[in-house]
Amino acid sequence: MTTYTPKADGDLSLKELVTLVDKSFWIFRRNARDPQLVDFPALALYRHLIQMAKGIELLLTAKAGRQAIPLLRSAFEAYLSLKYMFQERYEERSLAWLCSYYRRLLQRLDLLDPTTEDGLKLREEIRNLFPKAPLNYVSREVYAANRTRIREILNSPPLDIVNKQYDKLKTKGEEPTWHSLDDLENPEYGYKGIKRLSKRINLESLYLIYYARWSDVIHAKEFESLLSPLPNGTLDFDPLEGSASVDDPTIELGVRTFLRQSTPLMAGKFGSGT
Repeated sequence: MTTYTPKADGDLSLKELVTLVDKSFWIFRRNARDPQLVDFPALALYRHLIQMAKGIELLLTAKAGRQAIPLLRSAFEAYLSLKYMFQERYEERSLAWLCSYYRRLLQRLDLLDPTTEDGLKLREEIRNLFPKAPLNYVSREVYAANRTRIREILNSPPLDIVNKQYDKLKTKGEEPTWHSLDDLENPEYGYKGIKRLSKRINLESLYLIYYARWSDVIHAKEFESLLSPLPNGTLDFDPLEGSASVDDPTIELGVRTFLRQSTPLMAGKFGSGT
C-alpha cells in the first residue's frame, strides 16, 4: 500500500497546492479497498473538488474571479458531502450517496431515451429550437440494457435496503437528497437540505460565507459586483477578465480550506494511516 505523506501548504501557490492534492488523489485511489462500490462516492467527491479547485486556480490567474463563484459553490457541496460521509457510519452514508447517484442516472436515461414519454417530449423541444440539427439516437436496446443493469445493482445487496428507503421518501412528491436517506425521520430536500446539512455538522459559517452569500449571483439577482467606480464618480461595467475582484482572496481562501480539510479525511481512510 502506498503511503500518503501530508505537507503544509502555507508556502505553496494555489497551483502548486492543486498539483500536490492531485498526486495525493492517485495514492488514495490505489489504496481504496472497494473503489467500484463503497469507496467510489468519497473518491468521486474528492476528485470533483480537485477539478473545481483547478478551474478556480485558472480563473483567478486570469483575474476572472467572479466567474469562479459557481465552481466554489460546487466545491463546497463536494466538501460538505465528504465531511458528512466521514463523520460517522461511512459505509451507510456512502451507499446512500451511491443509491441517489444511480436513481438520478435512471432519470437521465429516461429523458434521453426517445421511446419514453419524457424522451419524446425532449426531442420535440429540441426540434422546435433547432429544426436543422441532426438528432442521433442510441438504440432502444442500449437504453433498456443500461436500465436493467442499474436496476439490478439497486435491487441487490448492499444497495437494496437504501433503494427501498429512497422509494419511501419519493412517495412524498419529492426526489430525496442522498443525505436525507440517512435520516428518515427528518428528511429535507434541495437547497434547504444543504443549509440543514451544514448546521448538522457545524459548518454553517462556511455555508454562509462560501455558499449562501453568492446565491443571488448564481441566480442572476445581484449585479453590484459587475460594476466599478470611474474617476468621474459614476459606475460602469468591469471588463470580462484582467480586473481583480475584491472577492478573489475570499474565493482562494475558500478553496484552500476545502482542500486542506478534506485531504486529511481521505488520508485517514486511504493513506495507510499516515
